[in-house]
Amino acid sequence: MVGRIELRLTIAVVIMAALPFVVGVAFAALLVRRSAHIFYDPRIGRELEAALDIYRPLVRALKYDMKHRADAIAAREPLRAAAMLRDTKELQVELEDAFQRYGDRVDPLTNDPPLIEFVSLQVYNDLDLGTCLEEFAVGPTPGPGAPSSDAGKPEAPRPKGPPRYTLLAGVKRDAPINPQRDYALVQCKPLSTDEVSTMLVATFTTERARIDHLHEADEFVAFYRVLDRRREEWARLNFSFFAALLAGTILLAAAVGFGFARSVSRRVSRVADAAKHVAAGDLDVRVPEEGGDEIGDLAVAFNRMLREVERSRARVEYLQRVGAWQDMARRLAHEIKNPLTPIQLAV
Repeated sequence: MVGRIELRLTIAVVIMAALPFVVGVAFAALLVRRSAHIFYDPRIGRELEAALDIYRPLVRALKYDMKHRADAIAAREPLRAAAMLRDTKELQVELEDAFQRYGDRVDPLTNDPPLIEFVSLQVYNDLDLGTCLEEFAVGPTPGPGAPSSDAGKPEAPRPKGPPRYTLLAGVKRDAPINPQRDYALVQCKPLSTDEVSTMLVATFTTERARIDHLHEADEFVAFYRVLDRRREEWARLNFSFFAALLAGTILLAAAVGFGFARSVSRRVSRVADAAKHVAAGDLDVRVPEEGGDEIGDLAVAFNRMLREVERSRARVEYLQRVGAWQDMARRLAHEIKNPLTPIQLAV
């Protein structure tokens, strides 16, 4: 059974342990909520989306420029006629002229390189649009979410597996594609209306950092939106964690306090039981003298008191026996004196 001392000591220990921890949990919850409002400011999300809105028109402009140049080259009637006749010499001349006409131009104001650089033009025979997009192009319309791990296209794209088509003519720039710096973009434009026909493959490159940075920014904005949606949930999770920690700490404090109170109350109960035995007349009982605290000193003093009481009791019993013998002696003297008086008178 739990004694009153044990209960009081346990409650005192729990209160002393819980008060500072409750204050700490309340402060931590307030700090978590304020931090959430600071770090997940809606203005940050709007600024990030605004930054992406600046990049998206750039990507659209790059795609439009690439598509416009490829469409313009594929619409050249001499090139289409040479492709229909499979005239490789005329195709080569037309491709070289188109490569020069629609090639890159340095910005005259800033002297910066163009955003889209022309790499090569090839015309293939017996190549359909699906096969061209599958084997030559990164994608029909590469967008802002293009994976940053895609390597740039090779200098002259090569089909996967055994070729089912042949290269009729081609022209390319002098500098090769650098996969670490360039992101290859390919446009496939049919030069005839046949299902399997001659195909113009135009390869462009742009700086890989632009595409990669846009992709990373898009992913970061999406991640930030997830964080913004879950910030209340995370605040509740942190508060629940601190509450569970509080409950565990209180239970541990209660267990430690109860163990300490039980050890104290057990020793006090021994002294109380010994006092009851003494009150019943048993002076042979002794209390274990353990612990170097006040209760241990009480046990030592209690045992010393019992020894003193035993000695006092022995003296009292001795005095009582002496008194009894003295009373018997007086009575015996009286009994002896009673017959002596008439004898003395007679004498």
